[in-house]
Amino acid sequence: MSKEEVLQEISLLSSNEKKEILKLIKESLEKDSKAKMANAVEEMLVEYKTNKELTAFTSIDFDDFYEAK
Repeated sequence: MSKEEVLQEISLLSSNEKKEILKLIKESLEKDSKAKMANAVEEMLVEYKTNKELTAFTSIDFDDFYEAK
């Protein structure tokens, strides 16, 4: 089914049915987004554990910091 056909069918629905479709689309997009974010986190976790350049500055985390003015 083409995008145009889908839009044509949606135009035949009631307002409540359109709202329900929008709700389902929103939920689907959120689910996809969360899955992509979880995958990115997993990839970066491996990177942070293996690439010491990404964590080089953590050695100074507990040093006192004074802002230069």
